[in-house]
Amino acid sequence: MALVAGTRLAHYEIRAHLGSGGMGEVYRAHDLTLHRDVALKVLPSHLGGDPDRLRRFEQEARAASALNHPAIVAIYELGRADEQPYISMELVDGRTVRQLVAHGPLPPRKALSIAAQIASALAKAHAAGIVHRDLKPENLMVSSDDHAKILDFGLAKLTGDPLGPSSDRTTIGHATRAGVVLGTVAYMSPEQAAGAVTDFRSDQFSFGLVLYEMLTGRQPFDRPTSAETMAAIIKDDLPPLGLPSVPVPVQWILDRCLTKAPEQRYASTHDLARDLANVRDHVSGGMAPATVSRKPKQYMREVAAWSLAAILGVAVLALVIRDRAPTGASSAGPVRMTLTPPPGGVFHMGVGETPFAFSPDGHRLAFVAVVEARRQIWVRSFDSLDARALAGTEGASSPFWSPDGTTIGFFAGNKLKRVPAVGGDVGTICDSRGGGGATWNRDDVILFAPSIDGGLWRVAAGGGTPAAVTTLDAARGESGHYSPIFLPDGRHYVFGLIGGDGIGLYLASLDSAERTLLLPGPVWPALSERGDLFYWLESNLMAQRLDVAARRLVGDPIRVAEGVVRIGPTPGMAVSPRGDVIYWPGDLNITQLTWVSREGKTLGTVGPPGPYMNVRISPDGKRAAVDRFDPRPSIWVADLDRPTMSRMTSGNVYDSTPIWAPDGKSFAFALAVDTPPNLYVKAFDAQGDVRRLFRSTLQSFPQSWSRDGVIAFIRIDPKTNSDIWLVPATGDREPWAILQTPFVEMHARISPDGRWLAYVSDESGQNQVYVTQFPKPAGKWTVSSGAGAHPVWRHDSRELYYRAADGMLMAVSVGAGSDFNASAAKPLFKVDARPGRLGLGTYYDVAADGRFLMNLFVERTSSPAVVILNWAPPTPKAP
Repeated sequence: MALVAGTRLAHYEIRAHLGSGGMGEVYRAHDLTLHRDVALKVLPSHLGGDPDRLRRFEQEARAASALNHPAIVAIYELGRADEQPYISMELVDGRTVRQLVAHGPLPPRKALSIAAQIASALAKAHAAGIVHRDLKPENLMVSSDDHAKILDFGLAKLTGDPLGPSSDRTTIGHATRAGVVLGTVAYMSPEQAAGAVTDFRSDQFSFGLVLYEMLTGRQPFDRPTSAETMAAIIKDDLPPLGLPSVPVPVQWILDRCLTKAPEQRYASTHDLARDLANVRDHVSGGMAPATVSRKPKQYMREVAAWSLAAILGVAVLALVIRDRAPTGASSAGPVRMTLTPPPGGVFHMGVGETPFAFSPDGHRLAFVAVVEARRQIWVRSFDSLDARALAGTEGASSPFWSPDGTTIGFFAGNKLKRVPAVGGDVGTICDSRGGGGATWNRDDVILFAPSIDGGLWRVAAGGGTPAAVTTLDAARGESGHYSPIFLPDGRHYVFGLIGGDGIGLYLASLDSAERTLLLPGPVWPALSERGDLFYWLESNLMAQRLDVAARRLVGDPIRVAEGVVRIGPTPGMAVSPRGDVIYWPGDLNITQLTWVSREGKTLGTVGPPGPYMNVRISPDGKRAAVDRFDPRPSIWVADLDRPTMSRMTSGNVYDSTPIWAPDGKSFAFALAVDTPPNLYVKAFDAQGDVRRLFRSTLQSFPQSWSRDGVIAFIRIDPKTNSDIWLVPATGDREPWAILQTPFVEMHARISPDGRWLAYVSDESGQNQVYVTQFPKPAGKWTVSSGAGAHPVWRHDSRELYYRAADGMLMAVSVGAGSDFNASAAKPLFKVDARPGRLGLGTYYDVAADGRFLMNLFVERTSSPAVVILNWAPPTPKAP
């Protein structure tokens, strides 16, 4: 069907035709529901009946939507209207790499900037098990501000595709010909051209070809016919660049990407991305040009022999050179290295819980890691290959160092504590909750945030009674002060503020109540002695100079790194006083919504895989709401009868924990805008307004919605931990507590018949499932045998499920009498599912027919952290 300007397709209005291809027509369109322009891709009508084309069209949306990266085009919706399949996606205003190189080679600095972004995005896709298979200049867009985007995942392959090797054979088309099915000849890898099975290393070869073309303006294996081009890719040597201006390491990267044997390419595309980022960052520093002869095999052998020594050697060399340089100056360029958690472990961070802290001299790093279910502080010296755990730091978060580097402070067990950096007795400084950051000056004063929903306090490092330093201004709607960082004078400090219109980063002093706004927004700061202020922005780590005397930031912000994880306002990064930087891309936890029988048998899947956390089936059983745990978590709704999934919220600092209204026409969720997460309601009709139920400076998360319109939610209280409250969804919407004790109460689920409330409490010393009467608590019955969490009712209230400590799903039969009568818990099955963490929600739900909809793991990877020793802002160019 021809779509002309003004045509309506679903809730989109066509504005202009953007382009054509074998996998679809692309239009600029306006989303009449969310009032934004999008790129709308539709499958040509003559291909709508082709099952293979339709499958690949839907596969494109699923593959791209499973990823979240600044350099991957965002997918908004996969849908169908009037039998016309469509994909709604991010509209990128810019030019393709094909259009850019049409005018000749790109400057090396620009080519490397584009290539580094693309490599980082490919690394994200490959880590998720997705191979693009059609990387070429036409599928790479560069915006007007030089941000690169990968387009068109229509030929993408998920590792472990059930179609098997036979589905991976290559159907070809010439680079100038539309109708490409499984690759474009000029950008194929040798294994693609030979019709062999491909994996992520094939994308590396195609990437190398694109980088070569950006630098030279020509295709290295271009021949008069497709057959000759394929033969050249398989057999011919790579033509030399012949560009003295290109740094030597670029030649090495190209040699490794474009070697014929896949096993000689990068073992991980993360390594490729890191190498390119290093070269990109050094280009302006006068790297040696590429005048050496290229010997790919010899180079790769040298890399294998020297890589381990280099990782340790460059770190030691950087420390030696830096220590000989004057304070605040650096005579050595930055050195990058990766840091992995201890064997079998993962780094740990959470809302308000930072994972890393450099020692004052930058020689050591304290970090929090979980190994064999034990969370502890570990210390790693950069002149050693080993890290060691500090005994007595179990359950620790947010480590910070004393100014002399002998002691590490941390939060654990509702206390602020300290431990010698070499290990030893742990001492308690004062009471504190989970912690929202701390800093230690040379006068042995510790300034800390007991949480992210209170003020800042000070206490003597040796222990004592804390004294308030800042108080929340309720009139301005302030809800939390967090992450204080002392400036070198030990009196001034910066801190973050959330809540109200004053949200941002502030400069203040211990000697005055005055404070100055430096930067608006939910900023978690880090600071070097040189005066560089670091903060997270759109997955990037930024730096900007702080002029303390002028009480403002000066100059333009500089991007230090990209792909930095953030949970709530807390980024996974740290900075030493000398300017060393560490950042973490975070865990990759990709799940698939999967139907599972009562016996644990997989029955089918829903939607594409993605970083989902919690799931709720709508009352009519036709939809499921999930939250995606991205850098900007958002709520999505899956159609359980069709392979479509739609984003329902824009993705703010924090959107999570959706629950359906009894009529299925709206849902409640937790949203952080100008406060910590509060309760909001949104009509399922996307044109409905989002409304806040009530305003609170305390974190609140919806859990269950009763038939008579009352929402049970969890409120995090500094005095009573986590409590269960109720609030009417309409009317005066005044909340009240129903379970408020010194213990943790969470996972509140109202039975469908409205008579019972199942919840979890740690009053026995471990989390267990209990039931009480609803809406007025009376009586209390222990349901779980041993530890348990995540209770869910069957639709008729006659059975209650929960998750045991070992991951086994348990079932408890419930009698129909006026008193609560329950059978002993019986095991059903255990699957590799992701327990809910975001918003204290639940990772599974049960349908009316008895099937379970669960978030089953597809991919779990803990990325290494990246360390940049001796980082400094680039030297300004001479006019």
